[in-house]
Amino acid sequence: MKKVNQVLGILLTATVAVGPAARPAEAAGPDGGLQCDSVVAGLSCLVVGHGATQSSDLVAYLANAGAHTRLVTDLAAAMQLAPALPVGLWVWIVNTEADAPISVDSLRAIARSNPGLDAR
Repeated sequence: MKKVNQVLGILLTATVAVGPAARPAEAAGPDGGLQCDSVVAGLSCLVVGHGATQSSDLVAYLANAGAHTRLVTDLAAAMQLAPALPVGLWVWIVNTEADAPISVDSLRAIARSNPGLDAR
């Protein structure tokens, strides 16, 4: 089930089966640096979850595929980190098994603490 708010994005619940991460194909980019052939390469992701869950595995999987990742243990830690995150698009992945039930309003309030964030 998903709830849609046209101004602030979409909240959805997903179950993701993650197998071993294969290193994406790399090639020299136009500036001479490495360029990953991955749908998440360059994507900024904040994962909220603690070590008793598979949150750290997800962070490793995303980072291995070229995403820029940060891991925090709970929403309180996300609230402290949010003002310091670089501006731009961020995908927030909240492990609902890792914390008490989370309201959409609390997530929005945390994201608003940094006006430059485009949190999804």
